[in-house]
Amino acid sequence: MIASTHSIASSFLPASARVNPASQSQANQGSETIRQQCQGKMPVPVINRIANAEGMKLSRTAASYKMIHGLGRTYYERTFSNMKIFPFSLNLDESTSNNNKKILSLLVCYYHADLRKVIVEHVGSLEIVKVNAAFLEKVLCEFFEKNNIPWNNLVSMLMDSCAVMRGSKTGLEIRMHQYCSNLLDVDGDSCHHIHNAAKKFSEPFDSYLEKLFSDLQVDHQWSPDQVMYLKEIAMILNLPTSSPQRGFVPHRWLSAYDASMATHAMMPAYRVLYYGFLSTADKELYREPLELMYTKYHVNQAGRARIKVVQEELNRKGMTPQGRERKKRVCQKLWHEETTSLTAQHLHGFAGYSQGVCHGFPG
Repeated sequence: MIASTHSIASSFLPASARVNPASQSQANQGSETIRQQCQGKMPVPVINRIANAEGMKLSRTAASYKMIHGLGRTYYERTFSNMKIFPFSLNLDESTSNNNKKILSLLVCYYHADLRKVIVEHVGSLEIVKVNAAFLEKVLCEFFEKNNIPWNNLVSMLMDSCAVMRGSKTGLEIRMHQYCSNLLDVDGDSCHHIHNAAKKFSEPFDSYLEKLFSDLQVDHQWSPDQVMYLKEIAMILNLPTSSPQRGFVPHRWLSAYDASMATHAMMPAYRVLYYGFLSTADKELYREPLELMYTKYHVNQAGRARIKVVQEELNRKGMTPQGRERKKRVCQKLWHEETTSLTAQHLHGFAGYSQGVCHGFPG
């Protein structure tokens, strides 16, 4: 929110002309008092903007007007002009905006003969009421007619593989053949295909790792001291330090892959940290594996003593019943089921191929 009218205007005035903010009567005079005090010191448009600064929208500024109706319009007209000349491909995707409106985003890709290179440009984000093939067909037809874009120049449409877009009987691509009979069948994008294959491959694991990643994220999200101790332990073990991934989406394969790689790199630090939350009997059971880990990562006596202090401090922290159960689940997978967790993480490495296809292999 922009600062109040009085505070903005006062910053432009000499001390003798400023309105006393403690004076209720002067504050109630509002914008008219400010205009009178500013008269002759600033241009009238500036005074009006300052006096009405409370709740002012950026869309009303001259810069925004010039960007939208000047530079932006010039870019769009140039793109539409090229679409009337060169064959092009459309990339369509439905998404949701920040204010929860359904949006159909359009990218155009064409080869510019004069520039001798492929151009990819954003041509529009169309608000849609219903996400079905019939309504999307209507929106696209109106878009083509409004901008006088010839259907014959449309070569292909790249979309995801959902039924609305690529249904074999009533999907959007099938419907568009009546307007563009020479439309190429380029299939859905490879990212979604591999995502679906990877999702099917992961079904037998019953989201084993995804639940672990979610527990780690929640366990550290509201505990900055625990994050600090985790990074300290990672430094003692000489590991690359990172916090549990925020914004983790369990049902997104690439998100699970990123979380898996980051967790795998930090796995020794997690195990050392959560050793402090084990029961007394379990600590005795896993004391030897902990010592072997210290030896493997060349942890000296000072480092071991500091880790023991960290574990004791964390164990003394008060916990809610939910937090206690969450830590028990994490300890189960990090210590009691270590082999299962590591095997599942290695299998998640299959998504490396997905990453390569989606983002492009080097060279």
